[in-house]
Parts: sequence; structure tokens; C-alpha cells
Amino acid sequence: MDFLRLAKMRCTTRGFNGTAIPQNDLDYILSAARVAPSACNRQPQRIIVARNPESIAKVAKAYKTFGSSCILIVCRDRRNELIRPFDSKCSGDLDIGIVCDHIMLAARERNIGSVMVGLFDPNIIRTGFDIPNYIEPTALLILGYPSDGFLSPDRHETERRPLDDTVMFERYVEQSQNERDSFVIKGDKVDLIPAILEDKTDVYEWCFHSETTKSHAGPPDYPDHAIPSREEFFSGVGGYHDYFFIGSRPKDGRGFIIIHDGARIGFISYTSFHVQEHKSELDIWMNSEAHCGKGFGTDAIIALGNYLHTTMDIQELIMRPSAKNARANRSYEKAGFQKSDMRPEEYLLEEYISDFGDGDYGEDESAVLVKSFIVV
Repeated sequence: MDFLRLAKMRCTTRGFNGTAIPQNDLDYILSAARVAPSACNRQPQRIIVARNPESIAKVAKAYKTFGSSCILIVCRDRRNELIRPFDSKCSGDLDIGIVCDHIMLAARERNIGSVMVGLFDPNIIRTGFDIPNYIEPTALLILGYPSDGFLSPDRHETERRPLDDTVMFERYVEQSQNERDSFVIKGDKVDLIPAILEDKTDVYEWCFHSETTKSHAGPPDYPDHAIPSREEFFSGVGGYHDYFFIGSRPKDGRGFIIIHDGARIGFISYTSFHVQEHKSELDIWMNSEAHCGKGFGTDAIIALGNYLHTTMDIQELIMRPSAKNARANRSYEKAGFQKSDMRPEEYLLEEYISDFGDGDYGEDESAVLVKSFIVV
């Protein structure tokens, strides 16, 4: 098989039908891991195969298993790693990444799906599988036959950035700045420009350490909605990961800086990875009370919503503010949103209901507002 074709056919699978993987196919996949290159041929990988129900249940305590009947716990032996002397960079994660890539490609060649997971609790895995301290659980490779088939190999045309955005010749060029210079979503009152990595500090500070914070987080009005740390805000299942700031996963989400008369006045984003097809969830905050109540937020929401509808075929937008944030709710209604009794299972993907079903403020305190572009 042509390698590039195989690479395009590989995709993340988050739903398996539970069918057991034949031993000869598993041996083939593990053999691909065995021949993976590593720094100075140290071969630090140590792979635990979890197949019986008791072992799968142990893994499920650290991360969801999506109905899989075969999970590879890919560990690295710290005693077999190369340390770069110039800056003490360790080769271990790079070596394990190569091993995992070999495994996923070999699995796909045998029509077996996979998802690579790094966001799991390693202590649960270490305890459950008697792993010594010098062995580090690095990745979970969850394998199986997809319950809903494989994604199209042609999806990369829209889900991956063009080569010009990620490849440079002879010297480094800041591509995110180039995107910002060339791409603007225009509203009647504001412009939206793509957020870049350098904006992360401002975005966090505007949300949780500005004079507008009191309207949506922290005491006295939101004692149960604690202000997260910077690390928490940019990590976790619902965190603002780097792709919101570099545009590498436009179908999953993207962030924008709101501009009025040349000034940066707020942040708006859409998130789609956790909701059903043709839906997206918006979030927005301003950086100053001086920019609230003037229609800037409403205009930003309308502009981003129209952009998503026309370029990504988004048919339904969702916002879930606090039910008691009257100002926010009024702004969203002016942008065409209506309060809804929609249940989480009506807009969230099943595997994300447990993570997002209660909203940021809990089931009883989160409002659900919906804007539909569907013509009845």
C-alpha cells in the first residue's frame, strides 16, 4: 500500500464494537513497534497488553476505554533513555511517539482502529499493573474495530494546515502572525482576528483576573465556580489547548481576539469536537467593563456565527452561560439566541456527556441558549 495513503487512512477512533483482535494481527502490530527506531537504539519501550475484562477495567479507572477489548499501555524505561548533553533533553517521549505511530499505522493496515491517549492518570496505571518506579507509563493505545467505521482519508484537506503554514526553508518564520495578518472576520462594530500563542496570557487574565471576572466566575456571586489556575485553563478535556491559538484543528475549535477601533477588547471562541455534527459551542468574554453593554460582544457573536455557518456548514450554535448572568443572556438573545430546554444528549456526543453535560455552572445553574440557521 502507498505509504501516504495509509497515513491518510489512519484516524482517531473513539468507539469500538468490542470484537476481539486476532492474535496474528496483534503480533503483526507489536512487531511493527519492535522495529521502530529509537535514540542510539536504546529501545526504551515496554508495552503491557491489556485484554482480559479485569485489565480493561483497571485502565478504565485512568481513562475511558471506548468499548475496546485490547489496550496497549506503552511505557518507557528511564534506564534506557538518551539524554542530550547540551540541554538535558530526554529522548524518551520522542522514542515512544515513534513506537506509537508504528503501532497505529500497522493497526490501520489490518483495518483496526486506534486512539492514542496521553491524558490519563499514570498513578492509577502504575498501581494497577505493578509498574516499578523506573518505568513510566507514557501513552495508552486503545485498539479495536470501529463501531461507526473509519473517517474519510480525504479529511486532511480541511483538517490539516497547508504545508506553507508548517514548513519553512532556510530560516524560521512566525506563521501564526502571517495568518493574523491575512485573515479577519469582520462585523459591524468589531473585527475578529485569529488568536496566536502569544495571546494566551492575555486571554487567561481577561477571563479570570480582570474587572469582568466577577460576572462569571469566583466569589462572591459564583463561589462554586472557582477560578482555575493557568495550567488548568489550558489543559484537560475542555481546556484551551494550543490548537485554539495556532489553527491546527479548525474543525475542533479556534479562538479569536475581538478588536474595536484598533484596540483588543476581548476573546471569542468556538468549540466543536464535543458536539454533534453541524453544531458548535461559542464562548466569549470582554477584558473591561468599559467594553460591555455597547453591543461589541453581540456583534462578535453574530460575526463568528455567520462565518461558521457559511464556511463550515454549522447549522446550530450553542451557548451555556450562568443562568443568573442576566447581562450575558441578554447579549446572546440580541445575537439571535433563544433559551432552550435542550438536554445534553441532544447536542453533545455521547462520549462527552459526562465531561460537558452539566455545563460550567452545574445542570441547575447553566442556561442553554441556541441559535439555529435551519430554515423550517
